[in-house]
Amino acid sequence: MRNENVISLFGNLLTNAFEAANKASTEKYVNVLISRVDTSLFLQIRNSHGGDFKQAGKHFLTTKHNKKEHGLGILIVKDIVAKYDGEIVFDSNEKDFIVEISFLSILAE
Repeated sequence: MRNENVISLFGNLLTNAFEAANKASTEKYVNVLISRVDTSLFLQIRNSHGGDFKQAGKHFLTTKHNKKEHGLGILIVKDIVAKYDGEIVFDSNEKDFIVEISFLSILAE
């Protein structure tokens, strides 16, 4: 994976995670788990949230005021994951927002 894609992937995911965690009314946290199994790479980001994220079907919408300048982060992340034949799953509950990404056979042996 190219360096600029790694930076963009982590930058967008972590920015969103920290912004959401900052809105939580109770415990604020961002947990990052990265693991490697053979040539596969797995990433999980789990964060608290304030419950204010919006969805339209499977797509997340920005909650920021200037929508023309925001809301592209998740699309960029999805494009990077697709470019490297990865999979991405978003999940949430009343406490956590979770992003899981897996890249199979991305790492050189």
